[in-house]
Order: sequence, then structure tokens, then C-alpha cells
Amino acid sequence: MNPIRLALFLTFSLLGARNGWSQVAAPKLLPFQGRLTDPNGAAVPDGVRLIQFKIYEEPSGGSPRWSGELHRTTVNGGLVNVILGTKSPFPPEVDFDRQLYLEITVDVSGPEGRPDNAITPADPPMLPRQAILPVVFAKEAADSRLLDGHDWSSLFVEGVTNPATARIDGGRLGPGSVTAAQIKPFSLTGSLIASNTITSAHMAGAVIGTDQISTNSINLSHLTLELIQDLMNPPGTIIAWMGTNSVPPAGWEFCWGQVLDGDQPKYVRLFSVIGFSSGKGDGGKQFRVPDLRGMFLRGVTGNRDDGYQDFDANSRVPARGTGNGQNRVGSVQANAFKAHFHGTANNTPNNNGGSAYNTGNNRPPNPTHVMWGAAAGGNVDAQNSESVGGSETRPNNVYVHYLIKL
Repeated sequence: MNPIRLALFLTFSLLGARNGWSQVAAPKLLPFQGRLTDPNGAAVPDGVRLIQFKIYEEPSGGSPRWSGELHRTTVNGGLVNVILGTKSPFPPEVDFDRQLYLEITVDVSGPEGRPDNAITPADPPMLPRQAILPVVFAKEAADSRLLDGHDWSSLFVEGVTNPATARIDGGRLGPGSVTAAQIKPFSLTGSLIASNTITSAHMAGAVIGTDQISTNSINLSHLTLELIQDLMNPPGTIIAWMGTNSVPPAGWEFCWGQVLDGDQPKYVRLFSVIGFSSGKGDGGKQFRVPDLRGMFLRGVTGNRDDGYQDFDANSRVPARGTGNGQNRVGSVQANAFKAHFHGTANNTPNNNGGSAYNTGNNRPPNPTHVMWGAAAGGNVDAQNSESVGGSETRPNNVYVHYLIKL
């Protein structure tokens, strides 16, 4: 017994050109809908299945009149919905005015009945073949007064036959003429929709929410690079970049203090965020990005007052003379060394034989010098302490480029 069987519940119908149907040639298409179940009658799990279809004139044996086609279709609640003839046209010898038989083979040859994405001899055709009965009523309808000699497109373009559901806009069927209420659940699948035919312009606002999107059906591969970058780094974000070339990555600019034009679409979002905080250009919306070459970043003090704030925040100056100053984003500050003094811890006689000025545990009169004096009221000699250190105060560091998100 096959691990999967097909339970049919829908009559086949043929769409396309038949004798007497229409004067306009059209391809023959055969809509097919069925339900895949396990031997116990339960629907197979949702997912993608590979199914092969062939048409014979005999209920068993014989050679196919239509060599068939493969459909990789989505199964929802066990339902399978495809249109045959879309990949391999039906040849003239396939006569739908006589009884035919559809042979169906489902990919089930993987481990434990799971598909392996191929139709092989290990995938036996389902038995018996499904009968395709002649569609007598359709041929009779083709000869009727309403349809004989008419282009069926008028039913959908002008809405003449069903005005209750049509919305005429400039002589054509307007948006919303076919609503969700007229569409059977799960009857429109991905295999029926051509790629890139449905865009945001075809969708009403707020009609698609998280409830309409299957879990894990959208990942980073479906998003544009710009959207991914915006989700991770909003405009104005500063990052350290180890790139060695002189061209920043797409969507970023170097923080070199250069002037950008806030009227250009490329820079509109960044200007709306940072404005003139790091300086202005020659006029209009020309603005500067921060110049972070050789700079350390420091958080704005704001209203912090617990002893860790920048006590000199109000003495900060504008970048390039036109940016923000004082306790605001974009202000700059020169280097500094916190005021302090050094004492001496020993007693040393002066050169004139007098007693030394003892500064062991006491702050000397002038904290910037070591003071030496004469024993009997002689002249005081001020001596500088020994010079140590380099040209600036700094921690261990490594060079990087700072980038700002556009």
C-alpha cells in the first residue's frame, strides 16, 4: 500500500479553446484539485510536495498520450491545487471529448515516507488512475446564446454579466470586484501566481498583518540590503570600521568632518537626525558630519550629577565653530590633565649648608615646585620637579575609521 493516497473531491474541468467555444485560440488547461492523506485518512503534513501527472486513454497499462509535467506544489491541510498544461501543453491527440485517465505519482521515496525532491522508480504511481470524464455541460454552454462567439474577457473587464460584484472605473473593472469572500480558502497557491506579479501597489493598506504570514516564512533573504541595515543601524549610528580602503561601505560615510547636502535624497535621513550639530556648510541644508579623526567618543553629560559627569561640559566648544557647543551632542573638547601636585619624602640640606625645607607629609607652599630655603633667612630657590611622560595623556589604543549611517 502506498504510504500516501489521494482522495479526490472535485470534478475536473477543462479551460481553453474547444470546437465552437471561441474564435480566439487559447491554450488548453486542466485545473486539478485533490487531497493527500495517509493510509488512515489523515491529511499529510503541510509542506512542499513534488507530483508528476500523465494522461492515458486506458485505465491501466498503455502509453501516455500526454507525457506529463512535474509540479512542486504547496500542500495546505492536505489540499493540492494545480493547473495542468501550464508547463507542457496538451498535444492534439489528447481528446477531452472522450474518457481519459490521469496517472498521479507523488514523491514519497525518502526515509519514512518523507519526500526526497525527485520522482524515481521508488515512487509508484497511485492506483487506480483517476478518470477524466468528458465535460458535456461545458460544450453545451459554449453553444449557448450567451457565450457563443463572445470573448470571455468581457465578463471580467466590463462586469456585464455580474454587475453586483463589479466596480466600473473608466469602463474597466475596478479594484475590489473580486473579494476574499468569492475565493475558496487555499484555492490560490504560489504555483498559480507568477513571480513578481503582486506588489505593494496591488494591496490595500493594512490588509496583511502578522496573522497572514506563516511562521518562519520570511527571512533575511527576502529583505533588501537597505532594509536590513536600517533594522540594525538607524541613521546617525556611529560604528568603528577596520576597512583599509578609502571608500566606505554602501549606506555609510566616513566621519571626517566633510560637508554633505541635506537636500540630496542620499543624505535627507541623516540630516533629519543630526542637523547642524557638527557644523554647517556654505548655506541651505549643507551640513557637516562629525570629524572623529584622532578623537575618543564621550557620552553627553546631560543632567547627570553623581560625580561621574563632565565637570567642564559647559566649556565645550562647537565643532568647526558652527556646530553645537556646551552640554550638547556634537560639541568638542580639547585634551587636559587634571590638576594635582607632587610632594617630596626626604630631608636634604641646601647647597649653602642650611637646613632643608621638609615637605615629607605637608603640602609645600607652591604645589608646582619643590621649595628649598636657607637656614638663616637666605633666599628661597624654586626648583621644577623632574619632567616625565610624552606629548599627550592616552590609554592603549588602535586606529580604526569611524563611520556614520546615512
